[in-house]
Amino acid sequence: TDYTVADCEGKACETSDTDVKYISRAILISDGSIKRADTEHLSLLHIPASTDNKAPVFLIEVGSSALVAPKGLYVQYLWCDSMGDNAKHDLMPIVKKLYNFTPETDAQKPKALWSVYFNQRCTKPVVPDLPANVYVTTPPINELDFDFAINEARTIFKSMYPNEEFLPRAPDPNEIIFDGPQNDVELNEPNNQPMAPVVNNENNSNNT
Repeated sequence: TDYTVADCEGKACETSDTDVKYISRAILISDGSIKRADTEHLSLLHIPASTDNKAPVFLIEVGSSALVAPKGLYVQYLWCDSMGDNAKHDLMPIVKKLYNFTPETDAQKPKALWSVYFNQRCTKPVVPDLPANVYVTTPPINELDFDFAINEARTIFKSMYPNEEFLPRAPDPNEIIFDGPQNDVELNEPNNQPMAPVVNNENNSNNT
């Protein structure tokens, strides 16, 4: 290949521990939505920093309508900037406020059926003596959209192909030209409508 785009892990990366940033993430499955409603919906929650959670927390919830969980179950995804090396410690104060962890039923809180917590590096590594045709990308960062990733991809693409357009616009249906023979359809000239089939009534009457 002419170019290689890759993430970097291990000894090849030169980044001091003090410069590395992490994101605390959690995925939960619950028996109900964090926002009670008659119909299923997608939820986005932003929780500002407080004495309980030192960093702002984002939460996205989806249900069966998004084809990510069986009917009646919901998947919640939480994340924030890591305050230490323990994602559960960063996110548990918010999780306890939103979910029911007791055997009793709580009409206001769904019951957390399963959960996992993990930390993810979000600092771009520095790789020495990198060949000119190898690019190292930034890991996922703490953002709601993909603007940073798209801008980084555009920069890499332009350095590879400076004269090419990045993500060109898809053509409209009426701009698409199909090669090959067209369908043979007889049209009436006045109104360009397909000709109706001709029925031979004489032959039909003789056959009865």
